[in-house]
Amino acid sequence: MWLGVFGAISRRKNVVEVVDAMVRAAGPNDAALLLAGQVSIDYADEVMHAIRRARSRGYTVVLENRFLSNSELDGAIQMVDIVVAAYSNDASSGIFGKAVALGTLVVAAETETLVEATRSLGDRVMHTGLTPEALTDALREAIGIAMSRERRPLELAGPEEFVSALLS
Repeated sequence: MWLGVFGAISRRKNVVEVVDAMVRAAGPNDAALLLAGQVSIDYADEVMHAIRRARSRGYTVVLENRFLSNSELDGAIQMVDIVVAAYSNDASSGIFGKAVALGTLVVAAETETLVEATRSLGDRVMHTGLTPEALTDALREAIGIAMSRERRPLELAGPEEFVSALLS
């Protein structure tokens, strides 16, 4: 199963924690990680250390450290089985919306605002706390779900319908 973290990679996306949780949640033959987005300079050393640690244990971790075009981003989100949006804040995320629209399972931080906003999306979104144990458990569960789940893109006519479905 491929997991992915996309967009500008800063501390708010908790990439180091996601890498570590993936290693605890599944074996190297069961999980891989795509990190696609520009890593902030002040976070790069920590991210690279986490990647090296996972790779040394046999995990595949791919880092595409650059800005992706919209079509590249859409393709990458469609390629992975799970998008991890373990963000430390309630800021909006176009990545989250793209993933849901494309039918990719999302594991998102369990913030009050996000839980309320995504209630109508059902099993397209899983919520998790950001403790190491909670994130590990959520990724383990998501990997199990993704192994047997068919991708179900949202069939919406346009942006207005998507926003309506997301907020209803």
